[in-house]
Amino acid sequence: MLFGTYRFLLQQDSPLREQLPLSWPIGICVRWEDLSSNRSGLLINARSAARASVRAEPSSRSTVGRVDLQPVIDSFEPLTRRAEWFIAARCVRVECPQLEEYRDPWLEIGLPATQVDRVVEFQRRWGGLVLPPSLDYEGGPKMLRADMPGGALQRIGWFEAGTQRVSMACEFMIGPAGEFGIDGDRWVPLHASIEGWIESLALADHAACNAKQINTIRGDEIDELPVSAFEPVTEIRGLADTWWRGPDSLIAIYTGEAECFGAPRLRVARVYAGLDKWGLSGWGR
Repeated sequence: MLFGTYRFLLQQDSPLREQLPLSWPIGICVRWEDLSSNRSGLLINARSAARASVRAEPSSRSTVGRVDLQPVIDSFEPLTRRAEWFIAARCVRVECPQLEEYRDPWLEIGLPATQVDRVVEFQRRWGGLVLPPSLDYEGGPKMLRADMPGGALQRIGWFEAGTQRVSMACEFMIGPAGEFGIDGDRWVPLHASIEGWIESLALADHAACNAKQINTIRGDEIDELPVSAFEPVTEIRGLADTWWRGPDSLIAIYTGEAECFGAPRLRVARVYAGLDKWGLSGWGR
């Protein structure tokens, strides 16, 4: 549908065929395209969209007005439809301050412009996204929000990725190459990007909803898992944490805390068994 200069592509069957109402059914996942700049993104949350304001600002393409695009995820890397649905149905995006006003002060204390640009851009793309808890890492970050770390001049390339749910001995960070990871006794990248973390959460949610049995394995017993006969799930962009797909099961292996604190006993794996074809992939690749 065309709304101002924006076109909305509905991802599920819905009554939203002729117009863009102010109330959206929960779970509708909508991708938008800005026809004036050839950009696209994901309208992440039906519940947030219900609060989106419509401002009567005529455009050259339409006199209807345009949507306040606050609840939009503008991802660098393509997300699977499974992850898009997860964001739309399981997450909420709340108001979060942008960081443009801190650009000059950060530059004045000697932070490189590239570092400042990365932090400001991450906040614009992901800031304010409230995530459901992960089963590991004390739930993972509660909300994605960029900030400079303590001792930023000594940690060029790294910045904070989000707020912890509880007091922890590590922080969630974005690394020099865009990796998402934890920083405690040592820096450990979990996924090659923040998109990988989102994909991992989405796959865990999907697998838990479809598996007939879920087994948790810890420590050295993980070495006995038959992952050599499985294929890697590439969309989660795994580094310390990986997912593996077999004929009727998925295996998730989490080694981040074990590597961070030098404690192999902290390794955790979950086996999602009894999955059919849909359960193994869903809207993934």
